Amino acid sequence: WHDVENISIDELDDQPFVTRQPGSRTRVWIDHILRQHRIKPRIVAEFDNPEAIKQSVMSNLGVTILPEYAVRREIKSKLLYGLRINDVPLERNLKIIWDSNLPYTPVARAFLQYLSTGYPSIEKLL
Repeated sequence: WHDVENISIDELDDQPFVTRQPGSRTRVWIDHILRQHRIKPRIVAEFDNPEAIKQSVMSNLGVTILPEYAVRREIKSKLLYGLRINDVPLERNLKIIWDSNLPYTPVARAFLQYLSTGYPSIEKLL
């Protein structure tokens, strides 16, 4: 796959796959996407942290799906190769959580203001 930038999700079928441990939110999310597309990867290893997953992939144990931010450094230094999967939006909803009994710290307020540039609905929290 080193000569392509994108693959079809179908190409993951029966590939050796390194993934998060069963029950983790990431694993549940990825398993759901793969099931939707009737993809059955061959699970060869399960780990509870992304570093172990990356090391396994770098050791040629299999392929994985990780967030781009988690592999940016390895891709830039050519330790890993990243591909986009065509026609499958790999996006997740994340939640911002805080103690509603406490006022925002200046750092928290700045963070929410930064996020509101991409997500205007956050402005109502400020």
